[in-house]
Amino acid sequence: MSEPIFARRSLTVFAALLLAGLAVLSAMAAWDRAHRSTLEVLTEPSALGDPVVFTVPDEGSEVSVQIQGVRMVVERPIERNDGLMYKSGYDDTGTIPVYRRMRGGRLQSTYYLRTAPGQYLILKPAS
Repeated sequence: MSEPIFARRSLTVFAALLLAGLAVLSAMAAWDRAHRSTLEVLTEPSALGDPVVFTVPDEGSEVSVQIQGVRMVVERPIERNDGLMYKSGYDDTGTIPVYRRMRGGRLQSTYYLRTAPGQYLILKPAS
């Protein structure tokens, strides 16, 4: 009579490797479930879906923000496609997002404040 099937060394090693693989797979699934909130974060670099933080003050009052130590004032309002406007940072207080336009794969040097979907204020350095 021959040996029982589980007495063979190669099948015992195969079964042990299979159990170890299942244990590793179970551990990875548990880790993934525990860290799902950090693994599935989607960010949109453009202005699409951004909340409007900046509101235009009363007519006649000057609007200015500090960006990298330079005081910027509003030149004029303009309409732009939100898909072409990219958040380039925040003002020096860290509360107002500042946008730049993407053209030809490069960010332009002009800064904008978003006042409504598709509505922006062009900023220029104060003189």
